Amino acid sequence: MKCPVCGKENKEGANFCGQCGAPLNGTVSEETQELEETQELSGLDEPEEEEPPKKRGRGRKAAVIIAVLVLAVAAAGAGIWIWRGQKQEKEYRDQVASGDRYLEEMDYENAEAAYQAAISIQPKAPEPYRALIDLYLQQGEPDKAVETARQAQEAVPEEDREEFDEVVNKWENAETYTWAVEPEIQADDIYYVRDGNCEQSPDNERRGQFQDGYAVIQQGDALGIIGMDGVMKTSEAYETISAPGFYLMGRQDGGDTLTYDAFYDDTVHRGLVTGFLDACGTWFSWQGELHNTLEWSYLTMEEAEMPEEVIPVMEVESEPDETAIGQWMEEQDGKYALFQNGSMITDFIYDNCGSLSDGLIAVEQNGKWGYVNEEGETVIPLEFDASWNQFDEGISVTETPEYQELCYGASGGYVVLVKDGEWELRTTDGKTAIPSGVFEAIRPVYEGHCWVKQDGKWGVITLENADTETEEREAEENGAEEENPAVLTAQDYQNAYQPFLQEAYADYGEYMYYALVDIDKNGVQELLVQNGTCEADYVYQVYTIQNGGSVFLGDIPGGHTMFYLDENGGTEPYIIQLQGHMSVQTISYISIENGQLSRTELYTEEIPADEGYYSNPYPVMMTDVTDASLLNRQ
Repeated sequence: MKCPVCGKENKEGANFCGQCGAPLNGTVSEETQELEETQELSGLDEPEEEEPPKKRGRGRKAAVIIAVLVLAVAAAGAGIWIWRGQKQEKEYRDQVASGDRYLEEMDYENAEAAYQAAISIQPKAPEPYRALIDLYLQQGEPDKAVETARQAQEAVPEEDREEFDEVVNKWENAETYTWAVEPEIQADDIYYVRDGNCEQSPDNERRGQFQDGYAVIQQGDALGIIGMDGVMKTSEAYETISAPGFYLMGRQDGGDTLTYDAFYDDTVHRGLVTGFLDACGTWFSWQGELHNTLEWSYLTMEEAEMPEEVIPVMEVESEPDETAIGQWMEEQDGKYALFQNGSMITDFIYDNCGSLSDGLIAVEQNGKWGYVNEEGETVIPLEFDASWNQFDEGISVTETPEYQELCYGASGGYVVLVKDGEWELRTTDGKTAIPSGVFEAIRPVYEGHCWVKQDGKWGVITLENADTETEEREAEENGAEEENPAVLTAQDYQNAYQPFLQEAYADYGEYMYYALVDIDKNGVQELLVQNGTCEADYVYQVYTIQNGGSVFLGDIPGGHTMFYLDENGGTEPYIIQLQGHMSVQTISYISIENGQLSRTELYTEEIPADEGYYSNPYPVMMTDVTDASLLNRQ
């Protein structure tokens, strides 16, 4: 049967054309009729010959193949993307792990490089930024830590930015520091003791720490002296250490009482004579007007010189018993005010006070400490805890210390602060130098350095912005030079003086003493070496060094003798000799004039039974002739 539409010959009985699908049963569908009518109206006699449609099965199969191919390509791309992501994640984790390992090994350079590499792989991940910031802070480079935190602020997701905001706020003004001594020293504590130098009178001005480049180191009950170079200066343990202008160290020496050694000039001087250890100075208090302990003492009954600096003054209600002033002082517990130039600059509002140091005074109210300036204005708010637990209010440096809580004095342009166990360092104008939480403990700054505790061990840091100029360097910059005719070494002193020590020992035994002291202040230490069999015939032979050799200057009668520097601590070209026996004392000046030893007797007097012999805070330290340590000086 032939299709009336396309002319295709179809099988007999077929209802539709196998090529165009037109009906073959003689009936024309409405669609076909409409098509024909449209062709007529458009002027087309015959419809254009159309391409026979493809079989439906083949088209459906091609579509499936195309879809499969598309899915395969997509799957391959997704696989590559996943593989790349997994590889990137592994590289990131490897770099972070490497940084952690290098940091543990203290290989800071490689640790820094590893964390930087991790950031370049995954710049939005906060972990390597945190690690890098911690590394920089451990290395005392807060500027780099802040720079890294700012980088993180721009890169990490918003929910992770707060911690980096805190880093910037906390550290942007902090100071850079370096390690002068790595934190490797094991100790229970490293601290300073009270400055007990009586030249710093009145006693109100002696409520600060003694610093001379050394500190007290404690391990259990044993005490010693350590330098800021991290080197121990004492070889044996001491029970007490105080500082009357130098370190005075008490040790058990087989008896019930303590034997005292001294430490100064980087040397331990054994068996110090203790005749100078009496209490000294005066204490000012307020009882409607300014009073001092000297005017109440039956020994003196004199007016003390008015202090020039701002001092803390306690308000008291009673006068002391003139024979028990020390006990009365210890019993007073009134409020403090600050006094200067004849008047009070604050009310009596403080529970405790330090004394003026580096322009600031530590003050306490209601158990909290802060610092005020010389005008009584608050510079550091009163919200901190006591930073100093080794302040001894006791009168005598030879008594067992009774420590109380106070605050360290400002020093070197900085103030040590602690709150709830968190230590920090601020400048004397109140700016943060080292924020809280960096170190487990911080001690006062001395010439730009300070002791700090990290990970349970102690070390020394150097503050980059601190003024580390010593008096000697300043003098050199100003063109000042010491008038020293010779720069002598320890070997020079040994060569020149050792034979005289050996001679004294050979002639009289080990109980002869000697001292080194620059009598005429020309930079050369003179030797004073004891000779004799008893107090009745003791003399001190005096030698100096000239042109590389020893020169004998003369003898000093040496019975019942104690030598002192001048009252200023060694600025004058003489030393003082005390000869005291049977309550009679003779005071003389020992000097060198025109290359000759000179002894000028000032006075001889009988001492009342209730008074002591002459003393000042600057004894000339002596040791026995078998101990050559004094010769080991440059």
